[in-house]
Amino acid sequence: MDTSKLRPDTGLVWEKIREHPDLHGFVLIGGTALTMHIGHRVSEDLDFAYPATRLPDRQLQQFLRAAANTGLRLVLNQNPLDVDDAIDAGNQLEHYQQDYIANNTVKVTFFAPEPELNAALGFAPAAPLRVATLDELFASKALVCAERSKTRDWFDLYTLMTAHGYAMQDVHGVFAKLGILPKFAIASTRLRKCVPNISDEGYEQLLTNPPSLQTMREYFNEALDKVEIALAKSAFGQLAGRSTDTAR
Repeated sequence: MDTSKLRPDTGLVWEKIREHPDLHGFVLIGGTALTMHIGHRVSEDLDFAYPATRLPDRQLQQFLRAAANTGLRLVLNQNPLDVDDAIDAGNQLEHYQQDYIANNTVKVTFFAPEPELNAALGFAPAAPLRVATLDELFASKALVCAERSKTRDWFDLYTLMTAHGYAMQDVHGVFAKLGILPKFAIASTRLRKCVPNISDEGYEQLLTNPPSLQTMREYFNEALDKVEIALAKSAFGQLAGRSTDTAR
């Protein structure tokens, strides 16, 4: 894996974490994992998914104790609003997501994904910590577009589609395979508009020659138009076939 595009402090934290035995079963996903595969932008955070219904609390506590002995200082940094939301729902946030700041600068997150992302990730509890595959990362980027509006997600998806062989039909396929096509409609609406959240961090500062938001918006709209036409033709063909069978 290419770590040259990681921010230096992020790369240092990754090197301390990557072969830690107490993180078996975890999968590095998100922009940093994608950067390791394709080197498309600078990456800053480390997001570790544990593809199960909740985090392995004892395992994580063992990791935190051992990490301190290697010079890796992790300070819990939970969002108070997220903590309150979890309490209101009768849950404890730390069972599902734990946010840390490593060595004062690097955000490190451990989380148990939603069922859809769990289904897209291969899960082997006894396997060493690994970096998600490119197909898994593509699926995760497609899925997250139905949940939030972030320019970094759009840029990652745009790069995968324009330079790495993926297409909007593949985005549709992710949702179809998981049986959640209504969420494809939500993702499509977000991609067509490309209106980021007010707290969006931006993506332009992470590379030297970024595409404009308008360029990505136009690309997504054209790609979605083609998918919708293809789906309509397929549906019409199936309907015509059933009509012919009925007439017989």
